Amino acid sequence: MPIRYESYAKEEDQARILNDIVVTTLTKGFPAFISKDQKFLLIAYPLENQSTKTIFGEAYILNKLNDEITNLEIQDVDLVIKNRAKEIHLSDRLIASSDANEHYIAEYDSAEFVIETVNRHAIWEDNLENKDYKVGLSAFAFQIGVYDNIEAYNSQYDFNGGDFAGRIVGFSEKFVMPKDEESDTPYTYFLGTVVDVKDVKVKLTEVILDFSIILVDSFLGKLPVVASKKIFNLRNLEKGKLLAVSADIKAYFGVDPTEKAIFDQKS
Repeated sequence: MPIRYESYAKEEDQARILNDIVVTTLTKGFPAFISKDQKFLLIAYPLENQSTKTIFGEAYILNKLNDEITNLEIQDVDLVIKNRAKEIHLSDRLIASSDANEHYIAEYDSAEFVIETVNRHAIWEDNLENKDYKVGLSAFAFQIGVYDNIEAYNSQYDFNGGDFAGRIVGFSEKFVMPKDEESDTPYTYFLGTVVDVKDVKVKLTEVILDFSIILVDSFLGKLPVVASKKIFNLRNLEKGKLLAVSADIKAYFGVDPTEKAIFDQKS
């Protein structure tokens, strides 16, 4: 799946944003990883917050190499937000997978969720199933609900909160569920508590991207969730609120790559 524009861009702005990410990354980025078969090359560009001058994420273009390194065919464009690496277990590869990226059912601390790989080619293995990897994870939301607490969330389902005398307890603050695993657009639905909210703004070649990074205490621990106040109703968003999020969770394998995949610009 390409960039999840619904997180931060209105439909009329999406083509302009895509074009500028491509131009910026191809002209100002640097080669990072090459695939085992030497057919794919990833180019990365750091995303710097204009106000703090700190790097908070990266834009990536995955290119197919046609005959020679100067003949590139763009396969995928994506963004990730920096986050501390987590070790996850990949189980089933999903049907939405392609040469550009892959989708898996992943496991972390007994919880199952869906991930989309941003740079699968950094791992020089033909089959990633039933293996553990250290990855950077960030979520790009396309639906968000804001609630005061778990009781407010559960009240919409008429749950009565918790004893063991036969009453239904309801969902927990760290509920997670993989969704539509058999479709072309699998995703993850999860709950989490807002820890922090940071507004970021980055200047590309022509376009200025601006959105919020919501740090959420979730089943994955602290997980950055990308969402724009221009797209979502986030007026009630503040620390301590509960979020119900439908999102693509991006997994960046570059934090634990195969050493030979790291592209040597001098070669």
